[in-house]
Amino acid sequence: ILSGKAGPFLRWPLRREQATPDTLHVGPPDQVPVTAPARIAIDRAGRMLATANFNGGEVRFTDRADQPLTFGPHYDSRYVAVSPDGRWVATGSHWGTEVKIWEVGPDRVQHAKTLPIERMSGVDFSPNGRWLATAGHGMQLWQVPADEEPADAWRRGPEFEGSSLAFSLDGTTLAIQTWYDRPSIRLVDFESRRELARLTDP
Repeated sequence: ILSGKAGPFLRWPLRREQATPDTLHVGPPDQVPVTAPARIAIDRAGRMLATANFNGGEVRFTDRADQPLTFGPHYDSRYVAVSPDGRWVATGSHWGTEVKIWEVGPDRVQHAKTLPIERMSGVDFSPNGRWLATAGHGMQLWQVPADEEPADAWRRGPEFEGSSLAFSLDGTTLAIQTWYDRPSIRLVDFESRRELARLTDP
């Protein structure tokens, strides 16, 4: 768990003990040496975190958090996501028209692909790491390259109407938020695109 607003930011480890599997232990926290970024994201293993800093960002490995790898430029980058395996960082812009993909190495972060977006876009990877969602004024899924594919082999996938999106942990269901016409959250089966339920915003 990450906490903090203007800094310092704290990382709170979660753990369970075999003797008491029903008890979740939280903390003690470690301080993360970042100050007032637009957004923070972390990989599944908690090994690295990325920040968006309005014109690019930084990647920090938690075992050497005082040695950031900077990347950019990316105009007005306010949104950031890290793929579950830590290979990719995506940054989205509030006022710009691009999502940028960065490939993370042990000692550098390099630009891999620019995805054209009509306007403002948040970013989020699916839990299985196979898809990147870009969301703002409409949502677009992009297929993440397989390990054997080149770093720029991102392919456009399905589109959905809505303003933001979240994946279920198993990746089979999408929660899609809309607020332009009858605000609601739609639960949609990923494979069939069939609507499973609609939760109305009061």
